[in-house]
Amino acid sequence: MEMIDRYRITGRIGSGSFATVYQGHDDTLDVAVAIKVLAENWSTNDDVRGRFLAEARLLRRLSDERIVRVYDIGTTDRGQPYYVMDIANGGSLDQLRKRRVQPGLALRLCAEATRALEVLHKHQLVHRDITPGNVLLNNTKSGVKVLLADLGVAKSLLDEYRDTMTAGTPAYMALEQAKSTQLDQRSDLYSMGCVAYALLTGHPPFPIKTLQDLLSRNSAIGPVPIAEQIGAPASLDTFFASVLSPDPNRRPQTAAQLAKAFDHFAAQLPGGDLYSCLLYTSPSPRDS
Repeated sequence: MEMIDRYRITGRIGSGSFATVYQGHDDTLDVAVAIKVLAENWSTNDDVRGRFLAEARLLRRLSDERIVRVYDIGTTDRGQPYYVMDIANGGSLDQLRKRRVQPGLALRLCAEATRALEVLHKHQLVHRDITPGNVLLNNTKSGVKVLLADLGVAKSLLDEYRDTMTAGTPAYMALEQAKSTQLDQRSDLYSMGCVAYALLTGHPPFPIKTLQDLLSRNSAIGPVPIAEQIGAPASLDTFFASVLSPDPNRRPQTAAQLAKAFDHFAAQLPGGDLYSCLLYTSPSPRDS
């Protein structure tokens, strides 16, 4: 039985370039947890290690029900830093993207995710990596809670220095973010628009896989219209053309405005009533 300090490892949730997230159990408190562990080959890199620990501290400091919470932090026997956080038992929006759900429900969940973004923005933070996989769902007795995760590349707008590092996932990244110019909260709103489009269609709005794809794409060409396809009013296509505009000034200017727009369209589509959202059933462990 593998252990990380007092936490018993019960499974593997997923891994990326820098870290692996495990499903675990705190036998002392008798609760399920998620444990994010920095990869061994990065543990001696001071910059990566510092960013990993900064993410843990940031998540702990925010302390909001819409953001994944951190409960403990430590170092494994192999010298790898880790932190312990909420486990989301309902999977992520990426699983919904692959399975497809009613369009109204998809937009209602995006509205809730955008309200989580609003929490970050009120703290003068830009997430910089909003993707379906970083929006988690947690089933509770009071209904489904949407949680925002993975703040590993989040940036404070209050920093005195200019961070020129390009961070994020190209298929969900705004053009100005790829160019490391004019970065502000509206870049996150573009990414959330990409997430919503992906939930409605099964794929991101533009065929982008690499940063070069994004930089070389003809930005004058907007997203393919989808309103007729999903039985939505034509104004939905106008909305997506706006939120996915290369010009930040054409997008909704705040997370609150974007969440309101998602709710507006959700109310007109199947599955968009709030009661349906609260009754969403989580995917089975096989889908994770």
